[in-house]
This record gives sequence, structure tokens and C-alpha cells, in this order.
Amino acid sequence: MAKVEDAVACARFVNDLYTDICKGYDGRFACCATTPLPHVGAAIEEVGRALDTLGMVGINVGTSVAGRPLDDPAFEPFFRELDRRGTVVILHPQGIGAPMTDAYGLSWMMGGCFEDTVTSVRLVMSGLTTRYPNVKIIVPHLGGTLPFLMQRIDDSVGRALYRGEKPAVSKPSEAVRTLYFDTVNNYGAALELSCRAFGADHIMLGTDFPYLSIKECVDYVIESGLPQEQIDTVLDRSAMRLLEVKTRT
Repeated sequence: MAKVEDAVACARFVNDLYTDICKGYDGRFACCATTPLPHVGAAIEEVGRALDTLGMVGINVGTSVAGRPLDDPAFEPFFRELDRRGTVVILHPQGIGAPMTDAYGLSWMMGGCFEDTVTSVRLVMSGLTTRYPNVKIIVPHLGGTLPFLMQRIDDSVGRALYRGEKPAVSKPSEAVRTLYFDTVNNYGAALELSCRAFGADHIMLGTDFPYLSIKECVDYVIESGLPQEQIDTVLDRSAMRLLEVKTRT
């Protein structure tokens, strides 16, 4: 929203609503906050209210904000505050489209996953994830196309180093592995590759509700062919550890 007061009012309304909903289910749910970005000062203030007063467990951020990438220098104070707090950040694509995705529903069918991919690599290549290592970032959809491109990205940076360039990171794949990823993909082979690429302890259950049923999202992990230890990690342990959620008694 262009007007800061409108963006603040909307963010506060949504965060209060989510908090009230979670209170109605005896602790079975927790929620993450939205913020009035691109208004950085107001966003930082709402982060404090959401985490300290409302008790929310993380922050939701789009893969871009009003057409600007997250590594835009204007957002540096926002990420600095998130780093100070050790905040969990959940990304989600904005449906902004990409070249030739204007037909057949491709802007979400495929374009959203490209947004996941591009944003993840920008966060790494800009050095943002290195500067703010305490920000724990969850990327949806198994990171888009990241599992397939890890070696290609490293090779490209390797050639830049050979030419005498000085990228912010010399081995992007190592920085990518500090990110976390949800399982929204529903293809067992892709999940298996992602576990090999990132480690099962950096992958957690996602549902994309209401577009997919929760049951099918869980079943595909169970039926993926992964070892039971990895299945248990993906379905339960990764998120519980990252969000510091305890098992209900």
C-alpha cells in the first residue's frame, strides 16, 4: 500500500485477527505476522509488536515488495532488526509473472516457483544471508528450481572468480543450505532430490492450504520412499526445532 497509515492499519488488523484465531484452539496453532513493507520504519515497529506483544512465531514476507527485490538496500534496516531478534521469516511468491507466463495460468503454475528461485539466489548472492545469519528464512515449494541448479550456480560463480571478479559469496550452494524449505510440491522424486541437496533437517511440511488438501501433502511425504528417519524429520522435527514448538501433552 502506498500510504503508510493504510499499510499499518491493514497489517495490524490481520495480525490481531490471526492472533485471536489461534487463541481459540487451545494452543494448537501458532501464526506468523505480516508487516507494512515497503514502509521500513513502520514494518520494524510492527515486527516488535507482533513478536513481543502478540507472541507470534515469525514474519511473512513476499519474495518481492512493491516490485523491489528483498536485497534492495532500502530494506537493510529491516533485515538488521530481524537478525538482532533471530527471526524466522517465511517467504511467498507474489504472482508477478515472468517472461512468457501470461497464458495458461503459468504465472502461478510455474512463475511462482521462479520467484522462489530468483529471490533465494539474490539473498545469497547479495551477501544478505551472510550479513544476517540469525535470520532463519523458509522458502516455499522446495525452493522452486534451486535443487536442480545448485551446481550450475556454483560453476557460474567459479568462472567469475577465475575472471578476477569478487562476488559476495564464493560458493553459493553452501549459503543456500542455510535456508529452509517447505514441501509444497507433491512429487516424491523432487522431495528426494531436495533432501539430498539441502538436508532433510532443512525441509519441513507445507500444505499450500486451501489449494491442496492437507492429507495429500502429508501422504506424498510418507509415500516418497525416503528413509523413515527423514520422513519423521520433514513432517515434524524440522519445523518444531526451527519454530521452537514443543510437543503437546
